[in-house]
Amino acid sequence: MAFAGLSPEDAHYPRLFVAVVIGLAMLAGVILGIVALFGISKYGTKGILIKSLFGIIVPVLLVLLSIPVVMHAQERAAHIRAMQEANTESGK
Repeated sequence: MAFAGLSPEDAHYPRLFVAVVIGLAMLAGVILGIVALFGISKYGTKGILIKSLFGIIVPVLLVLLSIPVVMHAQERAAHIRAMQEANTESGK
């Protein structure tokens, strides 16, 4: 994600803000899906069950699918840091 006019160091906080907002939206989807499941006994399953299951399953799947991506990004960042440190060491 590019933030126009910001250096990579300055773009840290906007990226963090976006990640927190998305995380809260996903958490809200799970919580509201669970709350909707409790409404089935009062209102029946019609129109509630599928929506509530999607509200629970989709965010959980997105988190599970993002784990390998995050792990790969951390490994790549560590590799880049090591390369940068090696370049600064050789430049001294």
